[in-house]
Amino acid sequence: MEVEARAGAVGRTTAPGRKAAEVRERRPRARSKSRSPPRRPPPRAPRAAPSSTPMTGASIKAANAEPEEVTLEQRQNSIECDGHLYATIDFTRPVISFEEGCPTLVQDPAEASHYNPNETTKGLTWAKLSGGWEFAKSSESVIDKVIKPYPWGTHLIVTADEKAYHTAKGQRPGTLEMLWDIDKDAHHGFRLAKKVGRSAQWHGRILIRSKIKFTS
Repeated sequence: MEVEARAGAVGRTTAPGRKAAEVRERRPRARSKSRSPPRRPPPRAPRAAPSSTPMTGASIKAANAEPEEVTLEQRQNSIECDGHLYATIDFTRPVISFEEGCPTLVQDPAEASHYNPNETTKGLTWAKLSGGWEFAKSSESVIDKVIKPYPWGTHLIVTADEKAYHTAKGQRPGTLEMLWDIDKDAHHGFRLAKKVGRSAQWHGRILIRSKIKFTS
């Protein structure tokens, strides 16, 4: 009887443990969460190929240059010759008399051989070359049609080759008087160099011409 009682007690104590084990086995195992693949950054846009013609000092200067055009006022103060327009660098009217253009200077340079123009005279003040214009070289056509017939408000007209010719108001219109250097400055522009001694009596202006041709 004691043996049976013990067996029954053991059966009663082990049964709940067995049922718990069966319940654990029946429970579905939790699914492992799958990790999503790492996000890739969006593809970068391809870099632009470097320019085959990088900006140089000359191209930067050209980009900053004044527009290549001739204004109406400039045309009115110029003379046409062989398709180009000719003017002085300060655009003095070609028909202006010497007395009007240079009221502080003597009319006859021979009477004041030691006259020394000051900085306020037009020929010795700085002036910048306008866009669309260039220095004019001397030629027979330019001398006969541009320099000789007009006073330009001065004694002499100075060309790109630094030759100074008499205007209509000069002593000998159309003839070469002397060589006259042109000073150049990156910030101020251009002007005629100062003369000393007898040559200081003269007043002059620099001759320029349009880069493009105009039809009559």
